Amino acid sequence: MWQLEDVSNKRQKWSEEHIMCEQHFIDNVSVNCDGRIMVKLPFKNSTDLLGNSKDIALRRFYALEKKLEKNIQLKEEYSKFMKEYEELGHIVLIHSPNLSIPHYYIPHHCVLKSSSESTKLRVVFDASFKTASQVSLNDILAVGPNIQNELLINLLRFRCHKYGLMADITKMYRQIMVHHQDRNYQLIFWRNDKSLPVSTYMLNTVTYGTAAAPFLAIRSLSYAVDTYPGNHELGKSIIKDDFYVDDMLTGADDLLRLQQIKNEVTDILQYFQMPLSKWHSNHPDLNCSAACSITTNSDVTSALGVIWCPIDDYFTFNFKLNDSSNTISKRSILSTVAALFDPMGLISPIIIKAKILLQKLWILKYD
Repeated sequence: MWQLEDVSNKRQKWSEEHIMCEQHFIDNVSVNCDGRIMVKLPFKNSTDLLGNSKDIALRRFYALEKKLEKNIQLKEEYSKFMKEYEELGHIVLIHSPNLSIPHYYIPHHCVLKSSSESTKLRVVFDASFKTASQVSLNDILAVGPNIQNELLINLLRFRCHKYGLMADITKMYRQIMVHHQDRNYQLIFWRNDKSLPVSTYMLNTVTYGTAAAPFLAIRSLSYAVDTYPGNHELGKSIIKDDFYVDDMLTGADDLLRLQQIKNEVTDILQYFQMPLSKWHSNHPDLNCSAACSITTNSDVTSALGVIWCPIDDYFTFNFKLNDSSNTISKRSILSTVAALFDPMGLISPIIIKAKILLQKLWILKYD
């Protein structure tokens, strides 16, 4: 068994910014009246550096709206996503935004993921867009240190168990609240229809697309483990060692321990309003409530980007060559090679042939 790097050793390698970000989290984290973890944005520079973002963000919104008007189905999915966002309280309408104080409007767009088991369309927020002062929100936010195991380590540990167990935290970032003082830096424009006036909305939760979001979310998991009032030592160790961002990849060698892991992890995260979903296991007898059923009969699911077949318990790869273009270039070949995600190197003997081809093309100076 490999030796995981000790947390204290990792901290010795942290930069000053990492140390500041960690201390800022410790000093400002809290739990609100709803039981949700609340954090503040870790600014490394003054927010006074932000220039006018309203005008540019508004132009970006009009461009988005024009694109949505050309695709009715996409527009409906986008509106549905934003409606759910508002109904869950993750976003709120601001009738009279106070723009006399430092603020930031975030442009947004959507990404489509056909392989997703839940949301096919996801709205993402561009906090890297430059304001009139050529400074973005992400420019003044600290990124924070990496405090989880590497993806490869998680996958290898997952394969060491006789029985695997997978789940992920539903809308993980959006289960963590941002402090009221910092929400003025998470403003967006939106309207469901062109007949309505363009309105300002405020994002209340940790927002995907902001530089600090991964650290704040992952660090909040660690905070949940440290402050959970119950025992559940097994569940706490699983959350600390067997999560990669919002994905849990764990397992056990017997059914009793597998069920204990599921129950304890669920209890801890539910205590902080972080429900788990998309359960998968290769053990056919794992019991679960109807509200959170285990899927053992699905053909495949994604394990940190790698396809896992729970029934027969193996990793597999599928690939479809994109032949939509008749033009073959080094760029198109590179795109084809990169489409095969293989962090463990299981199919390196296959992929290496394509990489050698690319190398030869560069040597021969072909276009």
